[in-house]
Amino acid sequence: QQAPDDLIVWTQLAHSEVQTGNTSSAILLADEMAKSAQLQGNKIREAWSYVVMADAYIAQGLYENAEPRLQKALAIFQEEQDYSSLATMQYSYASLAFARNDYPLFKQYLLGAMQFAQRAQDPLSEVQFSNYLAVTANKFGEILDRQIYLDRAEAILDQTHQSKEHYGNIYFNAGMFAETPALAEKNYRKVLAVLPADQDWWHR
Repeated sequence: QQAPDDLIVWTQLAHSEVQTGNTSSAILLADEMAKSAQLQGNKIREAWSYVVMADAYIAQGLYENAEPRLQKALAIFQEEQDYSSLATMQYSYASLAFARNDYPLFKQYLLGAMQFAQRAQDPLSEVQFSNYLAVTANKFGEILDRQIYLDRAEAILDQTHQSKEHYGNIYFNAGMFAETPALAEKNYRKVLAVLPADQDWWHR
């Protein structure tokens, strides 16, 4: 109400509605956001309105409604060469594949997200996608992929000289995947070693 033309606020509000399960409200908000973005000539925010709509439809199980919205967003992001947004929206495509229990397609979308993150020169997002792929590979029983993408996440951190706390998620996942309590404990202690006590990170 205080910032009716602020499309970033609109996006956050609509995302929040999806996350709290108010999907019908999210779709209405996203539709209004799309119209406002078109009036303002803001193509990026228009595209994000379609992503939010798609996420809401995926949550409702209406996959046939989600796909056209994602295609609209994809076309705009590609036209604008917005690699950061292209990377992030792959989460929505991946959610669609996960909902359909299609691991190979899920993997394809996450690898695409990593490539876009690389083009956006965003190594931390690339690491986040690699970790997410490792966790999902574990859920699908893809043990080889699980290790490949954990190792890849660590290699990206090494190559880009990131601070040590970013390794915490990798070690945490390695602990979660461990086949013996001793190996799990070894990895969890590595998490504690890279996250000082004054850091309020969920891994700790």
